Amino acid sequence: MHDILIGRPDGGSARSLALDRIVEMPLVSVVIASYGRAQLVARAVRSVLAQTHANVEVVVSDDASPDDTVAVLSTIRDPRLRVNVQPKNVGVWENWTAALRMARGEYVVFLGDDDHLTPNFVGCHLAVFGRHPDIHAVLCPMEERLLEGGLVQRLPSPFPGDAVAGPTEIVRRLLGGKIYVGAGMFRRDFAVRVWEDTRPEGMVADWGLFMRGSLVQGMRAAACDGCTYLKLVHPKQLSSLPVEVTTLLAELCERMGAIAAGAFPAIASELMAHAAAERITLARHHAAGGAMDRCRRELWLSFSILPAQPMVWSQLVQSYLWPARMIRTSRQQRRGLHGA
Repeated sequence: MHDILIGRPDGGSARSLALDRIVEMPLVSVVIASYGRAQLVARAVRSVLAQTHANVEVVVSDDASPDDTVAVLSTIRDPRLRVNVQPKNVGVWENWTAALRMARGEYVVFLGDDDHLTPNFVGCHLAVFGRHPDIHAVLCPMEERLLEGGLVQRLPSPFPGDAVAGPTEIVRRLLGGKIYVGAGMFRRDFAVRVWEDTRPEGMVADWGLFMRGSLVQGMRAAACDGCTYLKLVHPKQLSSLPVEVTTLLAELCERMGAIAAGAFPAIASELMAHAAAERITLARHHAAGGAMDRCRRELWLSFSILPAQPMVWSQLVQSYLWPARMIRTSRQQRRGLHGA
């Protein structure tokens, strides 16, 4: 790994005085794991450097990108930006971990390399931490937008008002699609402690952070409504939604269900139901590709989790008695989701 400091203070009394005032504020680290998105990651970095709360650092870990990511980032002359360059491609979890381990702030934000933040994002989150000094995370609304700016969907604040949510509510909101895992800020010591155990979750390590943080470490969180995490929806992203992500989500829910069984039995059953639903989704993916053996395997795994679930039964029966119909409807469903 190579830690590169991009940009340096330019000296001068006014500049030094401004920096002295900045460092009196809490330092917030925004970590970005990037690969092959030179222009988008530059936009993400600039959204952090434009925060109204100026005492921020941006740590970008580049996973040996084949494009000019490092060259583009080198044009951003700001001492708050640091770039780690992996000597070879190490994968999603290792790259995020490298960025997180370089973070020095009291608080940390996980920012996608193709997303960005509204200018008051950091300040709004810190205000909530100030009101609730014993919480671990603050979460906010998320908007999905097209590259040209059009709104796709908006997720509001996951919790009402100034309420503090405990582990059960956090997991339920996550499973219900009410929380976008990137739209928040964590206490760095808490995030680091939990993150190191998320390796089995691979590409869904952000889900693992919430799941393990809640069910193992008793995470408590509040919400802020005055800022937004802006998630970009673009063709490259949509075309790269791999079946592997769904597999990892199913396996994560199964592992977390086993962990929750003792202290959170109601949550354990909800996690297993979600795992079964993910397995059905996988089965439909395989059916759309004509791989009916793999389709049936996933359905049997879903059946082993929830044998009394009518949806599992109906899909199993259809896969054996009317496989051609299942293939046809699955392909239609995939076209509807991806517009292809």
